[in-house]
Amino acid sequence: MENCYSHVIQGRSGATLTLRKTKTIQNRERALEVPLPIIPGSPFCPCQALKLSFDICPSSHNLVSAFMFSSKSKLIPLTYNGFLARLKQSLKSLGYDSSKYSGHSFRRGGATFALECGVPSEIIQTQGDWKSDAYKKYLDPSFTHRQTVMNVFAKALPKMV
Repeated sequence: MENCYSHVIQGRSGATLTLRKTKTIQNRERALEVPLPIIPGSPFCPCQALKLSFDICPSSHNLVSAFMFSSKSKLIPLTYNGFLARLKQSLKSLGYDSSKYSGHSFRRGGATFALECGVPSEIIQTQGDWKSDAYKKYLDPSFTHRQTVMNVFAKALPKMV
């Protein structure tokens, strides 16, 4: 099982998800540990989402897939293709053009969000598990972010003279 219950460790400050196979880890040559923070009261809390998922699909067996969903009263492991299908279905039901989104949207969105939060580029590269500078192609700062950068320049320029 690629990502099973035993690959999730929950603690006081959050959880750690250990991934043994990803886009950048094809042959299990290493593991990627992803820290998941607790975000109290937020609908975006990854630890709360994991807890809800585990409550819905409990397992006492550590080799069962950690990511499951219920379909026709059966628990089914969530695959990449299954995730994309559910994502597109959800986007469509919300009125979005689902053809504009893919699994890569999360890499692009995550890298851009990190940039706009002020995360240094080396950390963005490490967090996204990029070996090269390819992550820079994903960065798409908003106009507001670019405007903030220019305001910093404008404030600093008079001090240079």
